[in-house]
Amino acid sequence: RFRNNPLVTGSPFIRFYAGAPLISPEGYKLGTLCVIDTTPRPHGLDLSDKQNLREFSALAVQVLVNRRRKRE
Repeated sequence: RFRNNPLVTGSPFIRFYAGAPLISPEGYKLGTLCVIDTTPRPHGLDLSDKQNLREFSALAVQVLVNRRRKRE
């Protein structure tokens, strides 16, 4: 799926990608928080790393929600 992506075939030569969705409390899909690496990780993330990625994703959504509330 990413084989021909310019970021894979050229600089920075991405070899690993993992992402967690950013979903608002109302259910809107805002985007993805992702981590990339130039080193392959054939086994992906371990359970602890997956949990950390999910927690950072939730934190990012909370920051966006708080910012929106300040503007209102």
